[in-house]
Amino acid sequence: MAFVADSSAGRTVDHERGYELFAEGGGPDGIEYWKITRADGQAIHFSTAWEPAFVEECIRRNPAAHKLAIYLIRCLRGQFSGLGRTGSDFLIVEALRTFQGFHGKPGDSDVVVFFEPADLSKSVPNWWAPILDSWQTAHTGEL
Repeated sequence: MAFVADSSAGRTVDHERGYELFAEGGGPDGIEYWKITRADGQAIHFSTAWEPAFVEECIRRNPAAHKLAIYLIRCLRGQFSGLGRTGSDFLIVEALRTFQGFHGKPGDSDVVVFFEPADLSKSVPNWWAPILDSWQTAHTGEL
């Protein structure tokens, strides 16, 4: 099964696998905090960053995208035991894509999720280029 959004209850859940996504708020710095819980009580935390230069470049490179919704996942994030990094990242992407279409967001948005590399230095000009280049190579034609 997959995540589903229950807009009347304000929940993004996967009942079959026992996961739920929670938006935990954010601040004026553009960082949003998130949590995914599992029925066994385990939880992972992660955050997304609003980086205007990154968003502008992503939109510039994808002019055909409709109402592009961009999540840049910061490199420090949890992982569920039994899923490892790849499985946990897949779960994050799945939950955010479901969340975007509900809960006050445009339902017809193109949702794109990026993961910051651990060695990222935002003090370098065009720091976002390697992230977008590698994503476009892997996802040509997806948007």
